[in-house]
Amino acid sequence: MKLPFKWMVRRAPPEKSVVLDQRRIYILPTRQGMLFALILFLMLTGSINYGLSLGFALTFLLASMSLVSIFHAFANLAQLKLDAGKAAPVFAGEDAHFRVHIESGEKGRYSIGLLAGGRKTFIDVEKGRTGVAEFSLPAKKRGLLNPGRFTLFTLYPLGLFRAWSYVELTMNCLVYPSPSAHFPHPSGSDSNIGGTPFSGHDDFSGLRAYRPGDSPSRIAWKSLARERGVQVKEFDELKGAGGLWLEWSSLEGDVEARLSKLAGMALDAHSEGRCFGLRLPGKTVPVGSGEAQKLRVLEALALFEP
Repeated sequence: MKLPFKWMVRRAPPEKSVVLDQRRIYILPTRQGMLFALILFLMLTGSINYGLSLGFALTFLLASMSLVSIFHAFANLAQLKLDAGKAAPVFAGEDAHFRVHIESGEKGRYSIGLLAGGRKTFIDVEKGRTGVAEFSLPAKKRGLLNPGRFTLFTLYPLGLFRAWSYVELTMNCLVYPSPSAHFPHPSGSDSNIGGTPFSGHDDFSGLRAYRPGDSPSRIAWKSLARERGVQVKEFDELKGAGGLWLEWSSLEGDVEARLSKLAGMALDAHSEGRCFGLRLPGKTVPVGSGEAQKLRVLEALALFEP
């Protein structure tokens, strides 16, 4: 079925930053506003029937206040600047948390509501400041989660009128596969899964300077106590060409089951301070260790396309 007025349902493409102008803002009375209008009508009818001068004055005073609140509701959203914030990666089955930076401009904004996924959050932004509104959505499956279009609204100042705008920002949350607890474990420190055996975990080979992403379990605390700087212990395992390889081909099950097992294996290897790599069809993550390596492997698993 073709709609005769396509401009009424036009959906703007996602943007990194959005400024709300008059074309984006809509206003309608709330239920309380409709009830208030009915009360005003009854007051006006009674005043006419009984010729009450004070009744007329009160009715028109309240009506004028309600009309003025329309402009305040509109001004509370007009010229707001919204910027997409970063979302920290999560595992499938958890809640993804998104951030929206709201810049108030030359006036304070009050009771700004954000509605996404059936959940509401409210924020006040002082004049010349930038506030951060957070909302969460369930991350049901791995990959990139886009929150889609959300609603920014306000009932300020009297709650009689609702002003709102639809916004869609270019922001995504990386969702890792849910780690499985049922996966094959290496039988010892000198074996791996699908790779070449390497030297033992306890073969100490020396110290080197700390690099971001190194595991805290490898920090040489005695050397730090002697004021020699932050140094990290190196083992033959880290220098060898081998390592603990997490192999796609060595596992059974469907795509998501294999990815869940590989995610569990990566977390287990990282918690033990081991050196590991990943081999997927069409994708290989070289052997490494530390927090940075764990994130590289989990990202490869999250974005894997069979």
